[in-house]
Amino acid sequence: MSALQFTKSFLSKSIGYARIFFFWFSLVLKELGRNIVSVLMIGLTYFLLWHFPQTLDLLLILNQVDSVFNIEVPLYFSLLTLLAYLIWYSANYLDRKVYDRLTVKKTFTVTPNQIKGNIHKSQNVSTSTSTGKVSSHIKRLHVRKTMPKVLGFLLITISALAILNAAEQFGIDNVLSDIMKAETALLLTFIFMLLMLNYTIYSKFRKFLSALPKKKWFFYLASFSLVVIIILLGMLNNQDKQSILNLFIANCILAFLFLGYAFLSNKLLSEKTQIFIHRISYVLIAVVVMLFFVFSVNPEFSRKINPLSVIMVSLIIFYMTAFGLGLLGKKYRIPLLAIVVVFCFLYGKSTANRKNFRHYEIDYVEAKSSQKRTTLNTHIENWISERKAIIDSSATKYPIIFVSSEGGGSRAGLWAFLVHSYLNDAAPSYYSDHLFSLSGASGGGVGNSMFYSKANEAFQQNKTFNFKSDKPNGRFKYRASEVYKNNYLSSSLAALLGRDLFQSTFGILPDFPDRGSTLEGEWEAGHLAEVGADEDRSLLSRNVLSFYKKNEVGMSPPLLMINTTHAQTGQYAVISPVDFRKDQECRGFRDFLDDFQQINPNKSIKLSTAMSLNARFPFVSPAGEVKGVGQFADAGYYDNIGGTVSINLQIIFRKVLQKKFPELLNKIEIINLVINNDDEEQIDHSKPMTQLQAPLSTLINIRSGHTKEKLEDLGKTWQVTLKKTPIYTEQNLMEQMITTKAEENDSTLKDEPITPILPLGRYLSNIAIRSIEARLETEEVKKKLDLLASKMNEIESFK
Repeated sequence: MSALQFTKSFLSKSIGYARIFFFWFSLVLKELGRNIVSVLMIGLTYFLLWHFPQTLDLLLILNQVDSVFNIEVPLYFSLLTLLAYLIWYSANYLDRKVYDRLTVKKTFTVTPNQIKGNIHKSQNVSTSTSTGKVSSHIKRLHVRKTMPKVLGFLLITISALAILNAAEQFGIDNVLSDIMKAETALLLTFIFMLLMLNYTIYSKFRKFLSALPKKKWFFYLASFSLVVIIILLGMLNNQDKQSILNLFIANCILAFLFLGYAFLSNKLLSEKTQIFIHRISYVLIAVVVMLFFVFSVNPEFSRKINPLSVIMVSLIIFYMTAFGLGLLGKKYRIPLLAIVVVFCFLYGKSTANRKNFRHYEIDYVEAKSSQKRTTLNTHIENWISERKAIIDSSATKYPIIFVSSEGGGSRAGLWAFLVHSYLNDAAPSYYSDHLFSLSGASGGGVGNSMFYSKANEAFQQNKTFNFKSDKPNGRFKYRASEVYKNNYLSSSLAALLGRDLFQSTFGILPDFPDRGSTLEGEWEAGHLAEVGADEDRSLLSRNVLSFYKKNEVGMSPPLLMINTTHAQTGQYAVISPVDFRKDQECRGFRDFLDDFQQINPNKSIKLSTAMSLNARFPFVSPAGEVKGVGQFADAGYYDNIGGTVSINLQIIFRKVLQKKFPELLNKIEIINLVINNDDEEQIDHSKPMTQLQAPLSTLINIRSGHTKEKLEDLGKTWQVTLKKTPIYTEQNLMEQMITTKAEENDSTLKDEPITPILPLGRYLSNIAIRSIEARLETEEVKKKLDLLASKMNEIESFK
């Protein structure tokens, strides 16, 4: 063969292969377009489970359940499978000739595989035509039939590999990640499923499957065995961070089961069995619709289940709604789904701009004239004067404490609350004599406020209060843990994805609390139940200015500085009991209460409202609105530890001290008590990024950058850091069954400690709470807190 002939032959074959590839690729793109709702749903699930911090954490704590029979995992798996089944099954109705023939009665008795058979029959193409036409038709039918199955399988695989990805993100060592990273595994899975859309490759794969036993009993036995393995993996869970791998394996088995059912059920399951499974899916859909309706009417009902399951319930409803609109639009040949989405977006924007739309406006309370604020300088002078005699008489330096508490959801709030509780019990004069101010962001600010409200009540009555739990045989040592054992996340998610979303768009429902106000009510109820109050209502429901009167012996209380971020300007806004506008160091801050009372004279806000403005996590909580002032979001946007306020307060404090009390300069010790979280995430700062990534990454990382700067300014001397701490736990059911009497009597075979995951969101498992309490008792933390307590107690001995 000459070189010219070889070249022509090579080009001819290359062009032929290219035509085949582009024909197949066009089929794939066309089917993706037909299944656009499913594609978008899978993309949304990928974003939520792989790149959204709070849902990343929720995956990790599915295994942190005290009960032997963990219903959280089966519920999540059931909802995940139902959504995958809907993605597979609902695509059948996209063929107009099929859904025109289906009646409501037939819908409940026809399986996906049977409808796909109808699709084949509905294509009026003879199989006796030329080989090329038949081949193209078969390929087209194969892609159409296989694509929904591939998408359903990808959904479950994304969930499974998200668990492995979460383990990698949190630095949990495991053999699987050493073999292959989660992102690589997902990419390979995606490529494999793409290959299954090629009829030739799929045919060869079927030959491989043909080697499996073709008996129905084998399929039933294999399916039952795999389900049993999933259940056993849940029962073997010991709540350790390593148990996340059991969850990953169980989710992989679930994906394998779905794949087997989708591709083999038509041959290995009887028609009655398929119809039975199909009908079960309709029962589950009815349950999901009912749950979504209940969650929308009463979001607090959702607190009974894991937030991840609440998300799955909402995603199923969104999918069915979007698919129904798309199907209706296809029937009448109009882009109904696109029209509805654009309309909702534009109408939602106009709703937000309406002057009478007050859904996200914060709650107001009456402010008494006696609650007018003094200036910051005056408060400092009074605070020092009231303690001057003690400072003068002391033989050691008098500790004055400025607290800065880092954000980080419920784990940060509980940690701050616990540290304060420990110090208050170890040194009774902590709050009354030595604590000057508390500042924080997000969860840390909430923990400060939880402690402050009760300590202030005892301070006003000149009494003491024991923050340790008084429950006999209780699981936790501190009242703070009892408060934070509640699920404060599910209701926010249920409202966000339900009635708040509808109200934000249309603004036509009767007035009801938004998810921010709902959270405030949950905090108030949880705090009242565990910490109590002299009044019938929670301390957190009181006016934020009502805490700042002197106690019975004429002592001024510490300052609780609650921070937030003004959305319209990006400025730090401080909800302060004192007026700081004249102080040079604070001129960059917005005085929230001054701005607020200029628009709403004789009004104020509840402490719980101030707490929520401090901790409005993006999207999960709405930006709180004050008409005429603006909207306010999480304080962590600006500074996630509140150190900016603490540092400026110290500058002003020192100035007042030098000017008014110079004789005390050498008699006091300024202490920066920093209550922070351990940042275990290792970031490769040298890793390059694209020019598209760089701007957004810079904006996101500014928050953590500011926080690290403030941590450096505050110093490490009195830094009390929360870290994952090992604890001992009871044996699970399976471990008890396999433990022999000899092993029980052998002291060398005691349970090993476990190290639970500490999630970022507003939902802590009991095992995580116990781990946080255990951190308080470690030598590293206890040594610092005991030393600080001894400094305060030593001053007491000189009184």
